[in-house]
Parts: sequence; C-alpha cells; structure tokens
Amino acid sequence: MSTADGAVLGTTQIAGNAPRNRAFNVVLLAEGFTAAQQTAFNNACTAFVNAFFATAPFDELRPAINAFRVNVRSTDAGADDPTSVGGTGATARTYFDASFGGNGIRRLLVCNATTALQVAAAQGQVAEEQGVVNDEQMGPGQSPPGLEVEAAVVVPALAAQAVARVALHQVPHRPQRLEAQVAAATLPALP
Repeated sequence: MSTADGAVLGTTQIAGNAPRNRAFNVVLLAEGFTAAQQTAFNNACTAFVNAFFATAPFDELRPAINAFRVNVRSTDAGADDPTSVGGTGATARTYFDASFGGNGIRRLLVCNATTALQVAAAQGQVAEEQGVVNDEQMGPGQSPPGLEVEAAVVVPALAAQAVARVALHQVPHRPQRLEAQVAAATLPALP
C-alpha cells in the first residue's frame, strides 16, 4: 500500500483567481477513490467549495482564496480499518495509504503525510491541504506535519454534503494559516 497503488491523474483549479503566491490556496486531495469514482470526488470537491464560500469569514475573503482539486486514482476504495483499534480489519490499496486508528484512536484517520504534502506542494503556494478519503466511516484526523485528512461517505446523495461538512469543521483548527495568508494578501475591494 503505497504510491504503487494508484496515480495522480491531474489538478484542476475549481475556484478563485488570486495570484497563487499571495492567496490562501486550498488543495483537496483524493484518497481511496478508484478510477470509476473520480466523479464522486469531483462532486464532493464542488460541494466543499460551495459550502466553504457560503461560510463566514470565507465568504468575505473569497477574492483572496483559490481552491484546487487533485484527482488521485487508488487501486481500492476506502481506507485501512485495523482490528487492533476495534476496526473491521479491512485493508485498501490506496495512493496515500489512509488508515483509521491513528495514535490508537479508532476514528482518527491518518495517511502518508510525506507523500500527501509532496503532492499538495506540487500545486504551488499551498496554505491548506485537505485529504478527502472515500470511506463509509467518518473520521477526521491529522497526519503530521499538517495534512488534514477527512473521510466522506460516497453515496451519491450524501457524499458531497458529508465531505463539505467535515472539511469545513477542520479548516478553523488552523486559523493562524488563514490569518497569515490574508495578512500577506492584497485583497481586492469587495463589491
């Protein structure tokens, strides 16, 4: 379970047009999405961006924020769920090797942060990285040194709303990153 279990398919800027070097850049990484499930990831990212920009203070800061979607194909859907922390024992061959049970906590979702941060950094000036993990279990977590990892149920009617809700919950956990980017940005006048 490693980068041999998938591939980075491409990056799409899905919101914003601020200069990358002065913007708060949000990068959404797919994890545990098979080739056939990329549309579900795209939909989840769209729902996140819509919810993000409908939420204060991001609605007013929108001119200084960019959002990118990085489509990553994994061999299997989902994330590992080890029995050592009360999980089902499921294993998934995924690009970022997502797993529940981080630090011995059943619902703490972690991944190979080095690989995830390298992929995110390849997008340029990144201020916020969010991993969107395709699994039936919700499980926010953090993989050091700073990648926020989220789980979303990929059921067509629920996936987008689930990822938006959980990811929005995680963004304010690191407000200093937003404050630093906004302070460095020259915000255009709001209408």
